[in-house]
Amino acid sequence: MAAVAGAPRGGDGDGAADATDRLTGLYAYTAASILAGLAALLWTTLAMPLTPAIDPGLDGTALSGPGAGALLWIVFGLVGSLRVLPIPGGSGVWTFHLPFIAAAMALGGPTAGAWVGFLSTIERRELESQPWYGILANHAVMALAAVVGGLAVQASSSTLIAAGAGPGLAQLGSITLGTLVLAAVANGIAAGTIMLRERLSAIDLIEILVRSFGGITIAEIGLAWVFVTLFTTTGWWAPLALAGIVLLVWPREGVEFIDPLMKLPRDRMFRRELDGVLARTRRGLASGGLLLLLDLDGFGRLNKEHGQHVGDEVLAEIGRRLRALTRATDFAGRRGGDELAVFYAGVVDLPTARRLARRIEAAIQRPIETSAGPQQVSVSIGALIVRPTPAIPSTATLMQWADAEVQAAKAAQRSGHSRSGIRFHAYGSMTRLPPAGDPHGNGATPIG
Repeated sequence: MAAVAGAPRGGDGDGAADATDRLTGLYAYTAASILAGLAALLWTTLAMPLTPAIDPGLDGTALSGPGAGALLWIVFGLVGSLRVLPIPGGSGVWTFHLPFIAAAMALGGPTAGAWVGFLSTIERRELESQPWYGILANHAVMALAAVVGGLAVQASSSTLIAAGAGPGLAQLGSITLGTLVLAAVANGIAAGTIMLRERLSAIDLIEILVRSFGGITIAEIGLAWVFVTLFTTTGWWAPLALAGIVLLVWPREGVEFIDPLMKLPRDRMFRRELDGVLARTRRGLASGGLLLLLDLDGFGRLNKEHGQHVGDEVLAEIGRRLRALTRATDFAGRRGGDELAVFYAGVVDLPTARRLARRIEAAIQRPIETSAGPQQVSVSIGALIVRPTPAIPSTATLMQWADAEVQAAKAAQRSGHSRSGIRFHAYGSMTRLPPAGDPHGNGATPIG
């Protein structure tokens, strides 16, 4: 499940009045989210008692009764805090909480789901990076989403049974619907926060929601149903044992997906995100964007002169600067070594593309404070605009074309023919694809 993270970011060219209005709206939205979540939590606690199915059945012990079952699921849910996966762009993280919340609301009703959502979703990164009101908003939103999802579970279960469905089918259908509602409410409110924080359009908001419901959400829905089945047929301990097994195979951010030095997605994750955006753009469900491939110039010399530890300091700071220059709909990645990539979703007009490319160039070229004193590197950038069309080439082809512009930019600077390290591929300015063997399209001069 996606959880919002981070403080409000300043947009490019924000005026003081505009920034103040945006922050006012964001704080009002946050306050409304907190009040709605706490009100839902209070209402369901007073009006809807826990259902008996959540009782772990440990008669004669402290863990007897529905209340003890809800407490048990809160403890189970805290297991989800042991694994988080950053969302590309740095707008939030994927957490392993949704199956526990969904199982609790299916077994104990909206009240159980609300308290598990409110208390079990604490995780270290959130405590370290967010102000108290941001933390409270996240947990209040989870409580609100669980109440709505729990009501959906109860309503759909009654409807399916009345329609003649068997208990097993009714349980599966109601858990599936309730979990989808839970995820939709939580992610929808989180996306609204990001929209206000970063001045995104409605299309951008839809793109965030589409990316939020991926394979991970589908797997979590299935896992919630398995948790409920094990709890009711095997024993209270079975979901916890399964959760431990799941954690062994749950994505590990520092090894599989995220470069630990630059805190950016690795090449495989970047390409997977780009594949998804391009597929949606071909179908008219996304608006394309700007692809930038970056190659740091002089980085090898810096490593040789000052040592790898200084080079690592430079890379870490460049990673931070790139994350600060991307929105929730954008993503940056480390392709390997000193090669990087950025995709700006929805940027298909040349003036904006040029401005963003120069902004990236200027950010990287600013001196970087290191243990060996201020260091500076330059960058060569190959840029390519992807406009919506069913004939968009593959990710590999687009990156190959942009790579060719990186090399051309390097050669132009070495020969003294250009002072700029930015070159735009001509693909984004044409209505047809370049012929095979001609990456610029009939020898057209690249834009830039």
